[in-house]
Amino acid sequence: MAMENVEEKLKRISNSKIDTIGKHIRSSCVSDGEMKILEEWRARHFPVMNEIHDLIEDELESFPKITVVQRLKRMPTILDKIKNRESSMGLSRMQDVGGVRVIAENLKDVYKAENKIKKILAKYELESEDDYIKDPKESGYRGIHLVYKYASSDCRYDKLRTEIQIRTKAEHAWATSIETVGLMRNENLKSGKGSKNWLEFFVEMSKLIAITESDRPTKKNDLMEYGEEAYAAGKRVDEIEKKNDIIKKLKLFNLSFNVIERNRPKNDSFFVISIDKNWNVVITGFKSSDSVKSVEYYNNLEKDDRYIDKVLVGSDNIEELKRAYPNYFSDMSTFINYIESVKKLVKKP
Repeated sequence: MAMENVEEKLKRISNSKIDTIGKHIRSSCVSDGEMKILEEWRARHFPVMNEIHDLIEDELESFPKITVVQRLKRMPTILDKIKNRESSMGLSRMQDVGGVRVIAENLKDVYKAENKIKKILAKYELESEDDYIKDPKESGYRGIHLVYKYASSDCRYDKLRTEIQIRTKAEHAWATSIETVGLMRNENLKSGKGSKNWLEFFVEMSKLIAITESDRPTKKNDLMEYGEEAYAAGKRVDEIEKKNDIIKKLKLFNLSFNVIERNRPKNDSFFVISIDKNWNVVITGFKSSDSVKSVEYYNNLEKDDRYIDKVLVGSDNIEELKRAYPNYFSDMSTFINYIESVKKLVKKP
């Protein structure tokens, strides 16, 4: 009887019901039946996210060296966000359960992509937009965020939100590296929690990326040519790196992961990436026709405590996946190259 009641509720999930579940999560009294409803509500974001991803990917096809991928938000992150980081927000208003990530070569292409995305998604409601490139977060995070509210005659999907993140290759290297270091150190660095040295290091690196990616000439021989702010940030990065062996540690993190691929036919469109306690990265692929199976597999995997992290993403191929989610492959080579470039420039007289 209890199961029948749950299944009946799954057919009609109201915002008030989701908000009630959010309150129960905060008070640590959420039931198994409510978690099943929450899983279904999250799963309903998948086709909405997928449609928006495909529209954006088609529109940006002519852009050079651009990557467009999608991901369904991890349940532990949803629970943490509603319980600790957004303690006054109604769960039904969470903006990024479904997310599309756009990685462009430079700032000019970021803003061109933003304009094109706004045109192609004009039929949907643009609920909010934030330019964290011009006004970065306290952690140093930079990127453009657009949140769209979906419109559908099907009540299961109507008014569900998808967040679109647009950032440069350098901003993306920064963002995925802070996630990797946070994972390896078991610290939520991107939320400003953890080692002060690591937090300051990422803030100063973010400043340098912003300054060197601006409209100023990019071919410089000395950070002083970018101005005193750039030189001060570069000098501080150099000091922190030397004191804490940052580059050495990042390279060791790169060597820690062992990638294992499962179910890898060439026409996979969706991937579940998981990391176990031995730092094995397991990739399980699904065809585009198996999107429901991929969500079911993902839901079951999240209950398996043998894995410390997992994510469901959509991508055209495995190489694009690795470019978009280097944090799940512990590939911080791009970010390491930025650090080494900074150290060379700051040493110039």
